Amino acid sequence: MMVVLLASVPAMAAGRACVNSDACNVLRSGHTRGRTPVACVSIPFVKAGYGQVAMFILREFNPRDTPQGIQEQLSHALFKDSKITGPRDDFCRHPAKFAGAKWVVICDEKGIGWITGASLVQAVRTGKPPGGKRVLVGTHVHE
Repeated sequence: MMVVLLASVPAMAAGRACVNSDACNVLRSGHTRGRTPVACVSIPFVKAGYGQVAMFILREFNPRDTPQGIQEQLSHALFKDSKITGPRDDFCRHPAKFAGAKWVVICDEKGIGWITGASLVQAVRTGKPPGGKRVLVGTHVHE
């Protein structure tokens, strides 16, 4: 599988409003008077089963590093989030959280997966990954 890296992700990418996205329902629930979030970036994923999952937004990441090295890299994330979820779910965050990001890494108890390159750029610009591809924990979204 090929991973294509781009020089950068725009600092403030113009995202599309998630008016009809189930991924943004959790963001809508806190808004009063029917207001919706301005925009969000959706990173859908698939993992082995029900349990903890974490998302790390990074400038740099070397997936071939040692397990200790990967943990060190993840500790320097621009932003991180976690939740308990089923096998198929989504992280939906405001585009500002992705400023300077070149990698989004998703981990569960059994492995890691990531989205990078043109796929990540498109997710940030449009609000969802190309073709609605989900990050498969244990591999990565590729071109």
